[in-house]
Amino acid sequence: MLSLLPTKVLAQNEGGTWSIYRPSEYTQIDKRVQDATTDEEASVGIGVHIVQYFENAKHDPYNNEPLGRDGVTLKVAATANTRKGINYQSSWGLDLMDWIEANSPIPGLDPPEDDKGTWVDLPFLVSFYGGPGAQGRSAEYNKVWVSSNGFLSFDCSSTSPSPTEIPDPSKPNTLLAVYWSDLNPSGGTIKYYADYNYFVVTWRNVLDKSNGQRQTFEVIIFNRKVPTLRGQNEIEFLYESVLWSTSARAGIEDQEGYIGTSPPSIPYSGKSVHFTAIREAPEIREITIKLQKSDGYAEIYPTVNYFSLKGYNVQFTVPEPDTGGLFEKALWGYGTLLATTFVGAADPAAGFILKATLVTVGLVPDLARALYPAHELDYQHAGESDGVAYISASGTYTGWGSWPVDALLGDQIEWVFTDANNRDHYVMVTAELKYYSYQTFEIVTISTSVSLSVLIPPPPPPPGGGCPFVYAWNGTQYVVDNNLLGDSEASGGADVKDYYKLEQPLAPREGKYSLLIKEFEREHSYIDQVKLMAVDHDSDVHVAVSPSGEILTYKNPSAPASATDNHGDSQLDLLKAADGNYYKGYPGDYILLDFGSLDVSDGAKLVMRADIEFKEVKTCIHVQALNETGSWTDIAAIRTRVCWATEIVNLLGCLPDSNGELKVRLYFTGVHKLDYVGLDTTKQGDFTVRHANLVSATHSEKGDVKTELKESDGVYTELVPPQQIEIAFTLPSNEKEARTHIIYVKGHYHTIS
Repeated sequence: MLSLLPTKVLAQNEGGTWSIYRPSEYTQIDKRVQDATTDEEASVGIGVHIVQYFENAKHDPYNNEPLGRDGVTLKVAATANTRKGINYQSSWGLDLMDWIEANSPIPGLDPPEDDKGTWVDLPFLVSFYGGPGAQGRSAEYNKVWVSSNGFLSFDCSSTSPSPTEIPDPSKPNTLLAVYWSDLNPSGGTIKYYADYNYFVVTWRNVLDKSNGQRQTFEVIIFNRKVPTLRGQNEIEFLYESVLWSTSARAGIEDQEGYIGTSPPSIPYSGKSVHFTAIREAPEIREITIKLQKSDGYAEIYPTVNYFSLKGYNVQFTVPEPDTGGLFEKALWGYGTLLATTFVGAADPAAGFILKATLVTVGLVPDLARALYPAHELDYQHAGESDGVAYISASGTYTGWGSWPVDALLGDQIEWVFTDANNRDHYVMVTAELKYYSYQTFEIVTISTSVSLSVLIPPPPPPPGGGCPFVYAWNGTQYVVDNNLLGDSEASGGADVKDYYKLEQPLAPREGKYSLLIKEFEREHSYIDQVKLMAVDHDSDVHVAVSPSGEILTYKNPSAPASATDNHGDSQLDLLKAADGNYYKGYPGDYILLDFGSLDVSDGAKLVMRADIEFKEVKTCIHVQALNETGSWTDIAAIRTRVCWATEIVNLLGCLPDSNGELKVRLYFTGVHKLDYVGLDTTKQGDFTVRHANLVSATHSEKGDVKTELKESDGVYTELVPPQQIEIAFTLPSNEKEARTHIIYVKGHYHTIS
């Protein structure tokens, strides 16, 4: 039937994310993620409770004898409401012709006191920014709160003496503000009248503290509605004798304080204001949970049996609520349950209406226990060759005009992996709402999504731990590259700048370049900024970066003519080629390099392959040249890294030395390994530096830290073992033959005792 109606997609949104490194055994996860979106008439939210991870499970649908399979259990709740499409209009009434003097004392307000209120039973059900649903009588109220400060509320026991603008998301909401001000009813009266046709509250001769005047006014809720399918009760404000203070407010607003209306102008004595909702409310027709997977090595199984498929205001299989509360955790959070424009606000006040009770976050357990076993409209599981699993349920419909304005669908999902524990898996979970709009006379679709990922873990840390390490995504997995911020060992807690040419290949992952910065055993890191640069160059040119951040090119460095250690022994055979045969120097050792008679008029760049014994990170290799007095002077200090890395120093202007020779001394202050050293004498090659755009940075415990890492501002992201940050960048395409990646990190760390 729905397919015969005109349809359009009006709004969609993608938001929350969750990821985990794939465990090696059964793991209880107990995490949740949520998001929501809204248009002008409706809202839809998604909440996912990630329950557990199975390893080698053999029960259905994991059974794959003899080993079983792995996967994740999800409990998903899709929520929707169309109450935003209900709009009251205000107009001047027929003066005071409808005035009904209320003469019955109100229990709890007899005599009336300052800043007091009480609940009063209504003589008929009142529809206010809502309408009937076949199961829950959605947004129909059987009681109302009467405040001494000149207002009623259907869901809030507020006595606030401080009027706000109307509408306003702060409490009170679901509001009938007749003359909202700081009133003292002593010396006056607050009384009510109730019969089948009317509910009336009259404030007579109550003192307005703001201007010292006594005011008389009343509200009438009529047991009549504009004849629409989900008609709202008519309401009238009447003012017998009022002199408005500047702070007083009048008007009505909905459950969340998102929409409302006020009188056409300030009412004066002898006037009345009528409120009617003349436009038909949108109707929820269908709510769907979709799960779209990214690969053919996973399967997704929705559950459509009595025990797992539940709903509210959808077609049901059994007319009794399920009391298990299976979807309580999936429903927690404003973004899931409230599904409004104010998602993420500190204290929004909207929710689902369940049997005349406003279900906000605090009442989620009650809502979860009141869900009915749902009847699916359509469903499909996703095998290895299918991309999308889904389950849909129709909104409850029992006759003309009974489509609901609130609905909820919950299901348990099994996300099963069929690979050999060697692939990442991603799934996008979407809540989709279809509703019928009486503005456009179309079926409108809105949706919201969250993303889940289970990733293969990075390789184990380098031996010895310590220092933050960077991992590069090589197209298949994260591989360890090297340690960072080594200079921090000697900085006394001050920030240092670290430029490092990645030694491992960096491959795109879903269009982004991903790095992982991880802390291991002994350090507490404070990271201020992370940047990624791509250096595009010709294939016959190599690129490295100096300790100061200077990008230098080289082609075929010349080996030294001689390489003599401080004992007079030649180490040339160990240093003339990068072949894994290395010289190991200790504190106080040095290597004297003589490059003979090379022409250095175009360039002199010293290129080395070096690393360090891990526990000696406070030490350096000092690159030295002779000064005019014949003394060895530092040109640069190379703080070698835990893994082999390419180091480069620009010696242009330092060679030839004061004797006219091309001699360099490498002085060791710690235990360092040197595999290769050469002098490149070519001009700087042609290259283009492209600065990557930081698109996400996710801390393993703190979540989104992109803002902290984007700028150099002294605002740090902290890492302690075993925390990590996954960082993603985008880069334009390479327009040259080759590309080299350089990471820049600013920050410091200190050793944890």
